Amino acid sequence: MTVVKRLYFNRMKCNLFCLKTLVIEIDRCLTDKYIVKMKRVAFKMFLKPGFEKEYEKRHREIWPEVAKMIKDSGVYDYSIFWDRDTNILFAVQKTLEDAGSQDLGTEKIIQEWWDYMKDIMETNPDNSPISFPLKEVFYLE
Repeated sequence: MTVVKRLYFNRMKCNLFCLKTLVIEIDRCLTDKYIVKMKRVAFKMFLKPGFEKEYEKRHREIWPEVAKMIKDSGVYDYSIFWDRDTNILFAVQKTLEDAGSQDLGTEKIIQEWWDYMKDIMETNPDNSPISFPLKEVFYLE
């Protein structure tokens, strides 16, 4: 490898490391310097058997209004995992302050999303997904 290529390669590795470090530092600034409380929220929901592909499809095509409302509520990192053995959906969110997607049930667009999802998930009488909060027992930063 020529000196120029090696230098460029090493610089790119450094830039990626620096970018990752910058993101971590910004997160710390938001939570420490500006006293914005970040919290992690986890909960489980229940998928009806045989609907995993449809669930993934609907979430790939999530309505833009729903995604915007979730983000506007303070959720800035949201993942849902599927346990194929139990059909349990495990959701994890990072939120700012004390808000989150679980607080959006009175919004019309969220209620419409629930109506859209009710045929493939276990739901409450109001069509909201049956969900249970999970207690965090370990975290490594």
